[in-house]
Amino acid sequence: MRAIWKRTVMSALVVFILLEGTATLSANAAPIKVYGISVSGPPNPFYVKSTFQLKPQIKASSETKNVKIGYKSGNNAIAAVSPAGVVTANGAGKTNIEVTAGGRSVQLLVNVKSKVREIGLAAAKSKITVGEQTKLTPRIVMDHASLPVPSVSYKVEDPTILYVDAAGNVTALKEGKTDISIRAEEKTAKTTIEVTDIEWKATTGNVRFERPSWSADGKYLALNDRILNAQDGRTMKQTDSDLMFVGNQLYSWNNEDRDRESMFVYDSAFRLQRQFEMPEEARKFYTDSRYAFSPDGRHFYFQYSHKGVFDLDMQNGEVIGQAAPDDIDTAWDTTLALSPNGQMLAVLGAYGYSGESRIYDLNSGRTIGSTTEYGPAAFTPDSRYLVIHNREGLVVLDTQNFTVVHELPGEFEGFALGSGGWLAVTNENGDVDVYEIETLKKVRSYATKETQKAQRMDKSTDQPVSLTFSPDGRKLVVGYSRYAYGSNETYDTICWNLNGLYIE
Repeated sequence: MRAIWKRTVMSALVVFILLEGTATLSANAAPIKVYGISVSGPPNPFYVKSTFQLKPQIKASSETKNVKIGYKSGNNAIAAVSPAGVVTANGAGKTNIEVTAGGRSVQLLVNVKSKVREIGLAAAKSKITVGEQTKLTPRIVMDHASLPVPSVSYKVEDPTILYVDAAGNVTALKEGKTDISIRAEEKTAKTTIEVTDIEWKATTGNVRFERPSWSADGKYLALNDRILNAQDGRTMKQTDSDLMFVGNQLYSWNNEDRDRESMFVYDSAFRLQRQFEMPEEARKFYTDSRYAFSPDGRHFYFQYSHKGVFDLDMQNGEVIGQAAPDDIDTAWDTTLALSPNGQMLAVLGAYGYSGESRIYDLNSGRTIGSTTEYGPAAFTPDSRYLVIHNREGLVVLDTQNFTVVHELPGEFEGFALGSGGWLAVTNENGDVDVYEIETLKKVRSYATKETQKAQRMDKSTDQPVSLTFSPDGRKLVVGYSRYAYGSNETYDTICWNLNGLYIE
């Protein structure tokens, strides 16, 4: 038994000695030694958004597949490198990529450039009105002529003010100012566009904005004794006479010699076509009464004192006769309103003997309606309604039966009616409010920056005193009174763009 135990112990001892010798051999095995690293870096230049796979060549004492290789970028914002050795260009600049293996390292200089050398953005107009369009022009200079120019997309900081399509066409949506930017590669450019409702502003000095009239083509605006260019407000012609457009013809009458007054008729180029001396009955109509031209310019209706309303033939300057029955009740402050279709004549007065305003059919001379309302009046462009400015505000009468269908109370200096179904009124707080004529729902208020500032500070402001719509209903010209020096009153004329009413 003792012999068996001794043999077992000896066997175990031999196995232990053998195992201890194998470990020693493994532990003393010579490590892999790296002698050098060779690697090619990205091309120069290395353009933004490009990638490059590094392929290091390792010189070592044994097989290199067991050698661990590390990568590190000096600036990831310029060029980043993945654990697999893929270099990605992120931004223009220079940085080093370090490649390490077996305690050795090598530095690779990476020069990242943008394909885009320069970028810019410009707008054909930097200030536009609501509804107006302008064109954006991007400018991109590439680093090399062989590089394709990248497409750009437009970003609007406030898309409620401007809309830009893919082709760079800009449409103004509402008042305000915002930036539009583009990006190509990592470069950006921007431009600023301001949108306003004011198309132009003109100072008319001490001439009050009264009796405005438009040429039918909307190019010119007659204002008292001057003609304004309706595109920019410049004074095109100034006379010593009152002026009025009927269609594209211009009419002028001399107010200086009240005993011998002449009417002048000009064509659309302001060339004199004919003139005639006004008959005695028609004199002083500009001060003592109201007047109205027929839409075709062939008739001139005027009040002659308290004797009635007469019809003047504009071809020969002769009075044809009365435009209304003999029993018409006129007074010194009678207002005449002629419908745009040339069929109805409204005669309204505050102190008439009958206390009644009447509407006449000009074809038959018959009375077709009456109302107890009185004051300055005008027909809508479609002749459907008659609007009267009475002492309490505005009343709207249906011309089918001349009954009141709407009332707008308030103290208004003036009002105007425009195609498109608009009614505009002036307010004492400096605003100009626009309503839908069908419902009298207010859809927009217009006020200058000076007016808005004065309202916030509870101070007096410039007052809108009179106004007129352009023939197409897309412009509203308003005359403002202001006190600049002491008691000297001067007047500004502002053309508001109304395209926002149609966009909304």
